Amino acid sequence: MSDRLVWKEDPSGVYTVKSGYRLVERKSRTPGAGKSGCSTMDRGLWIKVWGLPIQPKLKFFVWELLHRILPTMEALLEKKVLVLARCPDCWAREETTEHLFPECPVARGLWEAAELVAELESLPTGCFEIFFRRFLQRDASVSRVVRLVCLLWRIWKGRNSVAFEGLQILPSILRQEFLFQVHEWLQVPQDVRRDGDGHARMSSMVLPVGQGDSVGGIICSFDGAVREGSHAAGGMVLRDAAGMVLVDKGVMYNGLLNPMLTELSTLRDAIRWCRQLGFVTMRIEGDAKVVIDKVNTRSIADAAGGAIFEEIRHLLSALPGFQIRFVGRQNNRVAHLVAKKALSLFPTGCNGFDFCA
Repeated sequence: MSDRLVWKEDPSGVYTVKSGYRLVERKSRTPGAGKSGCSTMDRGLWIKVWGLPIQPKLKFFVWELLHRILPTMEALLEKKVLVLARCPDCWAREETTEHLFPECPVARGLWEAAELVAELESLPTGCFEIFFRRFLQRDASVSRVVRLVCLLWRIWKGRNSVAFEGLQILPSILRQEFLFQVHEWLQVPQDVRRDGDGHARMSSMVLPVGQGDSVGGIICSFDGAVREGSHAAGGMVLRDAAGMVLVDKGVMYNGLLNPMLTELSTLRDAIRWCRQLGFVTMRIEGDAKVVIDKVNTRSIADAAGGAIFEEIRHLLSALPGFQIRFVGRQNNRVAHLVAKKALSLFPTGCNGFDFCA
């Protein structure tokens, strides 16, 4: 057998740009780093990451990404796990970190929504982790770092939805979820107030009274969430024609443990809310098909929800421009996020779960 040159930095023995970047990055670290492999530069980076106003699971996600241990299809294949190598989002290429986050067509639209296209264009070929490290090590503002983390998290969550649930999330929905989550993280802590009915209400933005109607494309979405044996909450969102979240509102209910009652109460409060904002026409959407069908057909309601049904019908009789429409759960995800956020303001104990009455 003749001698041949072997590149030791890659298992295949062949030089790749990715492995070259990894070698340069490793060589640039301070000698004598601890077992974690963190250099002095890395410690400053992690101080910045752990100080971000985001949930711990997101910080751990960043840690996994920077240590290249996210379970992408490429990583699973390297560990001898039998999976299809193709990207579950686009099926166009093998799913690597470099493809999934910056290159996949599904991800590109989110980079534009995050206003980070300039950073994307500066991405070094072949190693996404180095780009991410350099971005964090710059004097980037907290808001821009949060935007980037939120962007990557939404891409990863959308990918997992396809890979494990077979649910392809529309790019417009991913964009809505991204914008909502960025807004939530950068606006916390949110004020929580109680109204005259004793309900705790959460509103993260203020929309001027009388600003437009659904003729201009504004739509109201609502959804409910319950914590089994404990509490319930509702979420409402106003979106424009482009899908941008204009304002969101959460309502917490004491003693409402029935999914249908929670959906009914949230629909009623969504109608009240839109009326208070000065809308005379509005399309209100939700994924509680049984509730919406009963409201639209004026069928006889059960005793438990009869009073709320009657109140909804009374409100709608005075608002002929309001329409109540059913949409699938996939198109109602942002309202559900708001409902879960409101539910989380109750004492913890167990997580809220979604339902569709």
